[in-house]
Amino acid sequence: LNDPIFYGGEIKVMAKNSTCVLVGTEGGIFKSMDHGISWTNVSKNFDQNTLNCHEIVSLGEVFYARPNARNGSKIIFKSTDNGESWEQISVPGTSWTQTIGAMSNTLYAVCGTYSMQDGNQGKLYASTNGTDWTLKTSVWSNGWTGGDCELYTFNQNKLYLKLQGNLY
Repeated sequence: LNDPIFYGGEIKVMAKNSTCVLVGTEGGIFKSMDHGISWTNVSKNFDQNTLNCHEIVSLGEVFYARPNARNGSKIIFKSTDNGESWEQISVPGTSWTQTIGAMSNTLYAVCGTYSMQDGNQGKLYASTNGTDWTLKTSVWSNGWTGGDCELYTFNQNKLYLKLQGNLY
């Protein structure tokens, strides 16, 4: 990828829909509409000096991206126009988004919360539109995972969770 505003360089993740390929890098999000021959930086809402794109998933024609913010951001970005514009979304009632994944027609997010009474808790949420979220299960309670938490979809029939070196 050659772009004058491309900071960093390592490609972290890739997602595609029927007409577009997006790659998430240390410098933001880049898209190709011609099978990778040319690339355009579509990181309009990302501060490339402080954020990098850690996860991108697609549900049909819609893309969702999670930046790896230094302060543990709760923001997820949603694009319905192949990355031309990005809308900020989040899971209501949570403090930060740890990881996102997509399977079939559902977006999943593992999000953390903190309360003085219950400590750190992580929960798995699901949404088919990025707006309405359903609590699925508790992932951890009374402790901090140390950031080692990722969702994987190796196939479209099972959702996998890596948590503290274990695969579930």
